[in-house]
Order: sequence, then C-alpha cells, then structure tokens
Amino acid sequence: MRRHLGEVYREIDIETGVGLVGRLLGEHPSGGRELAQAGVGVQQLAHYGAAVAWHRRLVERHGRPDALLAVSFGELAALTAAGAWTVGAGARAALGLARVLMPDRAPRAGAGAADGLTLLDRGETAAAALIARAGAGRVVVGCVNSPVECVLGGPVEQLAAVERQAAAEGAQAVRLRLPFGSHHPELVRQRAEFEALLRAGPRPGRPALPVYSAVAGRCYTERDDLPARAADCLVRPAHLPRALALLAAHGHTHYREAGPGTALARNAADCLRGTGADVAGHLPPPPPPVPKDHVQQGEEHR
Repeated sequence: MRRHLGEVYREIDIETGVGLVGRLLGEHPSGGRELAQAGVGVQQLAHYGAAVAWHRRLVERHGRPDALLAVSFGELAALTAAGAWTVGAGARAALGLARVLMPDRAPRAGAGAADGLTLLDRGETAAAALIARAGAGRVVVGCVNSPVECVLGGPVEQLAAVERQAAAEGAQAVRLRLPFGSHHPELVRQRAEFEALLRAGPRPGRPALPVYSAVAGRCYTERDDLPARAADCLVRPAHLPRALALLAAHGHTHYREAGPGTALARNAADCLRGTGADVAGHLPPPPPPVPKDHVQQGEEHR
C-alpha cells in the first residue's frame, strides 16, 4: 500500500507542488487537522490520492473490477481510476474544485451562499420533514447515504437551526469539518467555474471501466460530457441507495470500498441489506499470530 501511495502522491506533487509525499509518508505524517490547515486543497488532494492508490491495491489483490461507483467527491478519483484522466489531471481538478469552493470565494450570506454540511441520522423523507419543522428553507438534502443517513447542505445559520431541531427530537446531527458546502442548487456560479476549469485542462478520454455515478443516477456512456457531469456534483444531490439498486439490478454482488475508511462500505451494507451482497471496507490488517496451544484448544472445543 505504501508503494502505491508513494507512486500516486509523487504524481500529484509533480502537478501541484503540495508535497504530499513529505507530509504523509515521512516519519511524522500529518493528521486530518494538520492537512485541513495546510492550505487550500491539500486535504482534498490527500483523499483523492488515497482513493486512487487503494483502487490500484485492490486491482493488484483482487483483479480488475467489473465497474466503479463514483460518490460525490469520489467522481474525480473514479474517473481517474477508470482511465478518463491521468492522476495529474485528476489532481488539478481536485485542487481547482477546492479553490472554487473556498469560503472567501463564496457569495455573502443571503446572496446564494451554501457554505456548510451536516450529517443527520435520518432517511431522506424524515430529513426533509425535519428541515421543514426547523423553518430552514434554504437547507437541502445534499447526499442520501443510506435509508437511515443523509448529509444536509445550506447556510450555516440555517443548518444550526436544523441541528437544534434534531437535538430536540432525539436525532443526531453533526456538522462536518469542511470549509465549504456542496450538492446545493445555489452553487450555480461555482459549478460554472468548475466546469470551465475542467474544460481548460486535458480533455478526458473514454473510461476503460463502467463508471456509475450516484449524482447522475446511472452509468456514464461514451456520449456523456464528463466535465459537465463532474461539475453537476456541486448542484445536484448524490443518492447512493438508487445507484446501488441499479448496480444490483445489473447483477453486481461484491463491493469493495476504494479508500482508507469504512464509512462508504457501511452505507452500502445498509442499502444492500437482505440482498445477499458482499460489502467490504478497507483491507484489514493481517491477524496476529495465534499461539499453538490456542489453536489446539479451539480444535478441541469445536
């Protein structure tokens, strides 16, 4: 895994100069808080690179996947993994997206700002009802992660009202530590800027693997305008249950998370519960060696 991370982060460093190899693969790697404070886009580039590296590791261990599922910011890594972009081109896109969404570039509150995200432990319908009870008309359901989890987006003062309403009703609402919003219809200007940035870079090639998008709600085809579709993520919701239902309908039964965490795999398992699908998160560490007497004792008990 370290070899794959080194290869990917070196390619990103060549294109962007952010120094991910030194920050993350040195003797004292940066944590999430340090990455968030390191400069615009550094944290996003670290996550993008990790996802591409995990994809390479999974291919090395399990073989080429039948399809890729792109979820939210994961669109950039998925399109890179599918061969539509080089690692460097995807990194420039990830860095450009972070710059487009920075708070000092966003409109002032009251003029279309959608500058925060909150994780809520309620499904899509319940989340919309809670937003209405809180009187937060500019808050929207930006991501449907599972039947029991959503991400809400909107102005921070209205998100705070939703969070208070959630607490009063016994629901959990946690503000995400991101300095910007996404998946919000008010981000029209930012969407246009991001699409223009993508068009100014290398033209994406045809993906060598099927890429299903949780935002588009379907598998991309050769007729898709990929810069426009990637930019859609800023203004359109991501709906993971629908994308997984489509994958299941197309016969896909084994899913692995291409990233260093397990949150997406947990959401996918919730969506696919009862279908018999096999869902796995990141590669687990090898188990510790078992003393011989313990093995023998286990055999006796069995």
